[in-house]
Amino acid sequence: MVAETQYGQGHSLVQAQALAPGRFPMLSEREYTVQQRMRCGEACCELENEYDVYPTGGSKAVLHVKERSDCLERCCCNPAHSFAMEMIDAQTNLTVATLKRPFTCVGCHACACGLKRAVLLGPGNELIGDIGEEPCSKVGCCGYALNMKNAAGEVTEVRARKSRCEMVSCHLCKEIPFDAVALATNQGVGYVAKSKPSSFKAVMAEAAFRTSQFTMRVDAGHMGGDDRALLLTSIFMIDFGLFEQNNNNN
Repeated sequence: MVAETQYGQGHSLVQAQALAPGRFPMLSEREYTVQQRMRCGEACCELENEYDVYPTGGSKAVLHVKERSDCLERCCCNPAHSFAMEMIDAQTNLTVATLKRPFTCVGCHACACGLKRAVLLGPGNELIGDIGEEPCSKVGCCGYALNMKNAAGEVTEVRARKSRCEMVSCHLCKEIPFDAVALATNQGVGYVAKSKPSSFKAVMAEAAFRTSQFTMRVDAGHMGGDDRALLLTSIFMIDFGLFEQNNNNN
């Protein structure tokens, strides 16, 4: 029997037989919460970001994600600095994948030099996929989208529902949703969102210590383990590309 599942507001998907999680068995659940760790030093200088990934409703993290970047470049050029995000299995403490993004110019999204792109690599530098920002010539001057492609060449676009200005100005007072759509079929395959802070205390903590919380949901019938890992990396690209810069300005 086929069950219908809701992904965000007004976005329905049909759940098919779940695909094998492959090299990412820790990503076999349907929904996850991604919480950036609070670090007191963030109030006065830019530190390397760290995140924990939990099955939604669970108390035990399944992945730890740690930024590795040069201190001087990070402090002077954030969020355009180069970095490597290590995805670490919480059970085995082994790195299962690394997201690598080179330095990019801080420029207009109409030209290639201002677009941020990264590759996701497995152990031994095996290519899992790549992900990058779409130019404003495709999404509009106020739009935002990421294009992610797995090793098989299948392309999924992560599209913002709101304008860039609304996202960066209202992220402390409302949820900021993004839809993941397979370009070959134009079918929704998942959803990520920056969560609205749950209390005034959480709002102040995010403003002061630059912490963020995200939700990721996947369609088990259309996303295998590698695609789920790529969708997870979209959260870090969104956080660095939109909200890190906004927090620094604040």
